[in-house]
Amino acid sequence: MTSLFLLLVLPLGTALHAALLAPIVRRFPSLTGVFLTFLFVAGAGSLLPQATGGAFVHWSIPWVEALEIDLALRLTPFTAWFGFLVLFLGGCVHLFACTYFAGDIRLPALLTLLGLFTAAMLGVLWSDNFYLLFLFWEGTSLLSFLLVGFHHETDQSRRKASQALLVTMLGGAALLAGMVLLHQQTGTASLSELLGLVDFAPGTAAVILIMVGAMTKSAQWPFHFWLPNAMVGPTPVSAYLHSATMVKAGVFLLATLAPVLARHPAWTPTLVTAGLLTVASSLVRGLGADDLKTLLACTTLAALGFLTALAGLGTPAALLAFVIYLTAHALYKAPLFLAAGNLEKRFGTRRLSELGGVARHLPMTGLVVLLSTLSLIGVFPLPGFLGKEYLLKAAWKASPALAFLLALAAAGVLAIGFRILFALAFPGSRPAEEVPRGMTVATLLPALGALAVVVAIAVDPQLLAPAAVSLGSTGPVELTFWHGWTAPLFLGLGAIALALVLTRLLTVLPAIPDGPIFDRAFDALIGLLRRTASRCARLLSDGKLVTHLVIILACVGVLSLLSLDLHLWSTLPLTWRGDLFIFLGLIPLLIIATLIAARSESTVAILVSLGFVGFLIALIFLWFSAPDLALTQLMAETLILFLLAGALAKAERRDSSAPGRLRLIVAGLGGLLTTALILKAMTLEWDHPVSDFHLRQSKPAAFGANVVNVILVDFRAIDTFGEIIVLAIAAMGANAALGAARKRAPLPSAEYSPLLTTGSRLLLYFLIPAILWIFWRGHNAPGGGFIAALLAAAGIGMSLLASRPRYTPAFMRKMSHRFLVVGLALATLASLMPLAAGRPFLTGLWLHFGGLHLGSPLLFDLGVFFAVLGFSMNYLRHFHQRTP
Repeated sequence: MTSLFLLLVLPLGTALHAALLAPIVRRFPSLTGVFLTFLFVAGAGSLLPQATGGAFVHWSIPWVEALEIDLALRLTPFTAWFGFLVLFLGGCVHLFACTYFAGDIRLPALLTLLGLFTAAMLGVLWSDNFYLLFLFWEGTSLLSFLLVGFHHETDQSRRKASQALLVTMLGGAALLAGMVLLHQQTGTASLSELLGLVDFAPGTAAVILIMVGAMTKSAQWPFHFWLPNAMVGPTPVSAYLHSATMVKAGVFLLATLAPVLARHPAWTPTLVTAGLLTVASSLVRGLGADDLKTLLACTTLAALGFLTALAGLGTPAALLAFVIYLTAHALYKAPLFLAAGNLEKRFGTRRLSELGGVARHLPMTGLVVLLSTLSLIGVFPLPGFLGKEYLLKAAWKASPALAFLLALAAAGVLAIGFRILFALAFPGSRPAEEVPRGMTVATLLPALGALAVVVAIAVDPQLLAPAAVSLGSTGPVELTFWHGWTAPLFLGLGAIALALVLTRLLTVLPAIPDGPIFDRAFDALIGLLRRTASRCARLLSDGKLVTHLVIILACVGVLSLLSLDLHLWSTLPLTWRGDLFIFLGLIPLLIIATLIAARSESTVAILVSLGFVGFLIALIFLWFSAPDLALTQLMAETLILFLLAGALAKAERRDSSAPGRLRLIVAGLGGLLTTALILKAMTLEWDHPVSDFHLRQSKPAAFGANVVNVILVDFRAIDTFGEIIVLAIAAMGANAALGAARKRAPLPSAEYSPLLTTGSRLLLYFLIPAILWIFWRGHNAPGGGFIAALLAAAGIGMSLLASRPRYTPAFMRKMSHRFLVVGLALATLASLMPLAAGRPFLTGLWLHFGGLHLGSPLLFDLGVFFAVLGFSMNYLRHFHQRTP
């Protein structure tokens, strides 16, 4: 089972290789393409024994046991065969991309995204837990958005990529809701256990939500419009997206769940109808199109419609046809898209009417187009022929009328294939430039793979039998090219004849107009949402910050007030302890400092009073034996005051936007509400306080005496991991919002001060060992990565005050990005290390040297240090006296 985990990690490794070795990738693109192709093809080859052997493999590690969320993987012959297609075609796409983007500075970024995209698709195929599958599912949506919008400098790419993201993400939300309902109805979040239920009757809401999620992902009517628009992405992205990834995820999930969910009466009619309408919509758009990639995208839409109809039928014959048709489509669609890239490179256009002369000018590409188009048409004995025959055969068993409708729909798809074939066969103009050899080889490989599948089926008719049986088909399963003179055969021949007639009519009659009604409806909906949001903003805000704050605090206050349930309180939970006299001295000081901050118009007075409040809170933490919190409060207060000083100095002077009395009333009401919420929290009774567990297990289980730090990096490390990811996202948001402003914030030290410069340098010499000491001692004494990072950021802020020439905005920007990447990488490595040892995610691994304990939580804490430091530097760079 380790091999399955390694195969899932393989594309992650290639993505990391492209990201970390970007200069080498740019310098040796061809060598990089060959290397990555070898890795992907080797990984695909390792799956063939599993795909043809018929064994089932399961691997699981607990993750969030209370919610039944496990890192669970399942490998069946079908998912192994699908994984083979993903990796094999992924290798071809990587080779093509390395040649297609040779000399482009963004090649490493594209390879990184492709590697992550492959891993996300494999995760969808192999996940056995509902929620793990959902995470990978959304990963494919997000990464496809980045890939489709790769040419983000154009407005069209940004708009179409955003359209795809919105549609698929909304569908993902519906899918998650459906999975939660299934979890509640069945009591299990395991896909294997769900498929093993015999008498389970799925609920209507769960079935509809799951169908919506899958249909948006696979671009089924009425969500079909986003897929042809995604052709704005680069050619290798389109080839991968349409052949084996992303859009196939939806039909994969439908076919996987069909044995269980097809018991619901709405399943079959909904999916079959949606599939037929998708095919019809694709024909309306495709028969009149002249752009080659648009034509190919429309044939993909039609193929997805056929696959959805088969999943909707859910019969053993339909699931067998699903496996064959999916295989055939992947093996002819990938070379067709890659060949379209070759033609665009050679002829400088994608217009079908201008792409004649392929056989003379590009003989190898012309041969690939010929074989793949004939497979699309369904000519014997290519894989497309088997797919078409078994599609019509399964439909005929279910309903002859349905088989007749599918044959009519197939005729339109075949007409598009004939259009491509005839247009490219005519003589054309002389090409513009040569096609690199790597692109030609990458185009030829999947076509050879299709021929290899034909030969393998001829030799072993049961080649795909294990995959079909594991999906839900019933044995014995045997693929044959000849079933006699049957009704499905005549329907297929009739579809080809009708397609020839349609092709002839298209050359005589005017082209069918392209009417993207759904595109206009989507744009109108987005426009309506924007106008509604704009009107709400005008109603709720007058452009002043204080208005926003009052509205937010008022809404939060009303909701909190409703949750107090004062009538249920028997007595106030107030008890006096003799050692609480400290509050008698601190409360007046806090009130005075707060009033100064609320009433003062002086920036310096506000900052000093706020800092004094933070200092007093740190004293309270110390009094209650919480030194970690006190240190964190002091360091965070110092850094926040520094940033506030820079921000307020940078901001233009404006009159107060609200009278001091109003601010005082709002602040007072907020304080009273907060007090009431604290009192309510004190009334809650806990049978087993979680702190007892942490106090007992901190030393024996995590080898640390500092319970606070142990919680952050071990017991609740998943929370910390999420927080540093949020920090990285916030840093990117700061880059976008603040940008490289021409006017930097003038810091308080506007003039050169020899004393401050010399003193800050000496202080840094003492800070460095102090930072290391605080970090190292954090697991057993007050300190840790977070506090050490805040101390380091405070030191950098001091250097900015002293006008150190080294800390330029450009330098700090570069270092902040590096620290963020290193921090996230170290935290991710510490999180994944236990998986290699067969332990749950983020479990601590330890090495013991007498009384010295070294483990993965220390590595995780180091990642926290770098992430927090990178986040802080990303903001500090905006408050510098020198322009970049």
